[in-house]
Amino acid sequence: MTSLARFSLPILLLACSAASADGKTEVRWLKVLLQGQQIGHVEHSRRVVGDTVINTERFDASLARAGTALSIRTEESSRETRAGVPLGFSTLTEMGGTAQRAEGVIDKDGNVSVSFTQGDDVRTQELIYPKGALMTEGMRLLEERKQLKPGEAMKLRAFMPSQLEAVEVAVRFVAEETIEIDGRSYKARHMEQTLFLPSGPMTLQSWSDADGEPLRSELPMFGMKLEMVLSTEAAAAHRDAPTDLFSATVVDAPRALPERERAGDLNYVLELSDAKVATNIPGGEQKLRQDGKSWSLLIDMPPLSATTPKTLMDGKALQASAWVQSDAPEIIAFAKKSAGAVKDPRKQMLGLQSAVSQHIENKNLRVGYASALEALRMREGDCTEHALLLAAAGRALGIPTRIAVGLAYIDQFAGHKNAFVPHAWAQAWIDGRWTSFDAALGGFDSGHIALAVGSGDPATFYGSINLLGNLKIRSIEVAQQ
Repeated sequence: MTSLARFSLPILLLACSAASADGKTEVRWLKVLLQGQQIGHVEHSRRVVGDTVINTERFDASLARAGTALSIRTEESSRETRAGVPLGFSTLTEMGGTAQRAEGVIDKDGNVSVSFTQGDDVRTQELIYPKGALMTEGMRLLEERKQLKPGEAMKLRAFMPSQLEAVEVAVRFVAEETIEIDGRSYKARHMEQTLFLPSGPMTLQSWSDADGEPLRSELPMFGMKLEMVLSTEAAAAHRDAPTDLFSATVVDAPRALPERERAGDLNYVLELSDAKVATNIPGGEQKLRQDGKSWSLLIDMPPLSATTPKTLMDGKALQASAWVQSDAPEIIAFAKKSAGAVKDPRKQMLGLQSAVSQHIENKNLRVGYASALEALRMREGDCTEHALLLAAAGRALGIPTRIAVGLAYIDQFAGHKNAFVPHAWAQAWIDGRWTSFDAALGGFDSGHIALAVGSGDPATFYGSINLLGNLKIRSIEVAQQ
């Protein structure tokens, strides 16, 4: 039996344990290290009550962005029968003072009713549970049945409550190894687990004991190493100085980019540490091609050239969600007032872009990831709050929108000059193509590089984090017309 990866905001976390007695709660603590610095901990518990098994995973961490402290706390629980049949789930996400809760109930026919609570906003969603998808107990039982030997592998579908959908997971038994934790040696089963997320695959290395109890795991994040290591409760509570994610993910520009150049097409020569990540870079306004060991990325500014390939419209781009509440009366009123009598979708989005930029008065990094409705009410936040509110307003007017995350050029910010920093903006489906709009920076230009796109739920972007910290820009040239 081995530990399988489970997705709990904002990162992949280890979660699995051996069977516990009826009514007894088994608890495991793991300390979380980022590049060797302890940033938080994971608490995993398993409890059996009658025929119900409850697995709960809590994550608590302290980070920083450009010197601004950011606290992150997530909690995810699954409820299953002893046989691994899914019964329900709950999630909690708290970042920078904002919180969202979700509670899902799964009936015997596979119908799922989900209730979301965020501040005063309460909404429900109905869906069908993905056939054959497993939760924590189901995965544990599958591992028991398979009894993989070194070199063997298996595949499964795992339900991710944070995404309300299933993802494919590949599990490989690498080898039996001896590892050392805090001066003590353990005989461990080394497993490699790959989750095929919408924004790209994520691979986790994990080690567990003979009973399936987690000992250690690691995965790359922002070009650094994230580790989760067996710990005591007392040791798990320790914190080192917060790691600054902003500094770790900034990409230096090879030269200054004047505004006049960013107003037109630009061609970037990129160096990727892993060529496989190139397959996850979205198209639309940008076109990527391999050139020997480097990659050429063309950013095509509107009006789009005739050679720009058309892309498909995301089916979720018109749907209201727990993060993009385009059906909320407040957002509908804001969108209609901002658009006025304008009917052209491009002009409507430009009007909304300006309105969102003006509405969010307090621009800072204190807010972790607020929803569109929270951003409208608080009038505070960074690029994500601008992007989600802009996308929600677009959907409220019937314009399909999505969120892009990637890098944007800045002349100077937080001690960095001529650099590309992590950023988010909105894209709208106009004239058969995705077109970008950036309310945080006052408009979109070719100083933007999209690394992933999604519907607005933060969980949809995590496969792209391997790109941040693993991308270098070798040169930037004005594209020849």
